[in-house]
Amino acid sequence: MAQKNETLDPMKYDYLFKLLIVGDPGVGKSSIMTRYVGEDFEECTTGTVGLDFRIRIIQLNGIRIRLQIWDSAGHERYRPLTTTYYRGSDGILIVYDITDDQTFEHVTSWIEEVNRFTDKDVPKIVVGNKCDLNTRISVDNARAREYAKNNGMFLFQTSAKSSKNIENAFEHLVSMMIGREMALAKNDPDRSDRTKSVILHDNPRSKDNPNDNSGCC
Repeated sequence: MAQKNETLDPMKYDYLFKLLIVGDPGVGKSSIMTRYVGEDFEECTTGTVGLDFRIRIIQLNGIRIRLQIWDSAGHERYRPLTTTYYRGSDGILIVYDITDDQTFEHVTSWIEEVNRFTDKDVPKIVVGNKCDLNTRISVDNARAREYAKNNGMFLFQTSAKSSKNIENAFEHLVSMMIGREMALAKNDPDRSDRTKSVILHDNPRSKDNPNDNSGCC
């Protein structure tokens, strides 16, 4: 389990990663992000306008990581703004609502959009949110798991309301990001110094086999 912000020096880290959360409006992207950084769940929230982000510092397997987590608006009118933030992303969460089949059907278009604006080997996972609403499930878990497997991704089913699997999903994605960065650094030694040259402009509100990883309620 990753160590949390409060025991870590925010100015000392081995990796700085930019992580982007995408998906249709209303799937719970903002709630997933705020839950992960330790904020309370809000039953009623307004939709994200443009972009929002938070910072979380973690330690995973002895490696210190500073995560810059971006929550993108899912509305079409904000796409010209949000797509500019895909560039430079180190990891992507693609979120759908397990009670809304249409949001799952749109995962394919989100993958296509992500691949247009990021390197295709950037780690990505699929997240089915709202698994606390288990009496209203419209997206079968086996179907979603098979879809993720066929696209070479891992599936996690989460509940932002109960926090179920939020930590697991992020921790798995961060592990993938570290693995990719280490692999790239073997061919480009200069990458090992990249975190030392990055300046963050923090938001004032910020806080410092696929079948086996589909946790569900």
